[in-house]
Amino acid sequence: MDSGIAYVAPRNEIEEKLASIWQEILGKEKIGIKNSFFELGGDSIKTLRVIGKLKNQLNLQIPVADIYKNNTIERLAAHIQENKNEIEQKSRTLKAVTEQVEEEINRLKERILFSEAILSKENIEDIYPMSAIEKGMVYESLRNEGWSIYHDQFVYQRTFSDFQIDRFINALELLVEKHGILRTSLHLSEYETELQIVYKNIEVNIPYKDLSDLSYSEQEKEVRNFLTTELNNPFRFSQAPLWRMNIFNYGANEYGFIWQFHHSILDGWSVALLMTELNNLYLTLAENPLYQPEKLKSSYKDFIIQQEIDKKDISIKDFWKAELAEYTRLDLFSEEDEFKTYAHSLDNNYLKKLEQKAIELNTTIKVLSLSAYLYVLRILNYGNEIVMGLVANTRP
Repeated sequence: MDSGIAYVAPRNEIEEKLASIWQEILGKEKIGIKNSFFELGGDSIKTLRVIGKLKNQLNLQIPVADIYKNNTIERLAAHIQENKNEIEQKSRTLKAVTEQVEEEINRLKERILFSEAILSKENIEDIYPMSAIEKGMVYESLRNEGWSIYHDQFVYQRTFSDFQIDRFINALELLVEKHGILRTSLHLSEYETELQIVYKNIEVNIPYKDLSDLSYSEQEKEVRNFLTTELNNPFRFSQAPLWRMNIFNYGANEYGFIWQFHHSILDGWSVALLMTELNNLYLTLAENPLYQPEKLKSSYKDFIIQQEIDKKDISIKDFWKAELAEYTRLDLFSEEDEFKTYAHSLDNNYLKKLEQKAIELNTTIKVLSLSAYLYVLRILNYGNEIVMGLVANTRP
């Protein structure tokens, strides 16, 4: 509760503004200039919020690393004052590049909208480029047709007394209205560049099936057969939406909700958030049928704009050119494609040993597993270095 650090009030305008931002984000009053942001409850997510506030309120573009290096108001204010000219120049450059990118995206949208290839123009809300990770996932899906690559299926079983299908559809319709990605189609090759089209309205259809007369094993078989059949019905990327929802009634107030989507529009974090929001919205509508969710403060388009800005940053390209200058492709595999599956399970005792080793080394089981994987590649490889890739969600 008490940091043990004596309170020192802000002494100038910049320290006062920083204190105001910290107090808002950390939810605390009377933060002194010598208190550490992280000791007061700051973390990586809150650091990003500080950076956003600095950009919007003070027109300053501060890197994440600068917050970690200067984690008190006193030190951050001094850093800003000492590097004022450089920071302001970077902020002006970023603003100019942002305006350029936004203009390029607007021109792309206009060209596509006025082309003959676009139908139902009046129902289009927005058009902008696909992200790199979207392009990769769609490409892999098309390249491996029939393998259900990135076709994700989640099965949720919930207990609802007096379940109201109409209210559930209403809840999902409100979420579709809120989240543009649920109204989006993806286009890899139909237009001048890879792009996504966000529609104003799409039809929300939720098939409902009553299995209450079947035994538990028969219900399980029915659902498994349904999931298998659905994997053979791939999403058509040029048609929104790239998700499906089905409901099965098991009886005794038990319901199965099957949520399917192409991985390019949702990841593990966002699908968990979305399902929680859907559940809470369904319950809220019971109390207030006219309830409307808050609009999103930022959209996927904001991330796309940032990605296009990064593409124009020469320093990023120079870094990776230098980092991968001696890179050679790992030469382990023949030209022949061969599909085999091998599975091996580790018992709980082994898992406990891994957990203990991770604690000893102050790391995680994921890092230990990755290290083991890299070690195997090192054994099989003739070169001096191993280069491998990790999936990142990339969104701030």
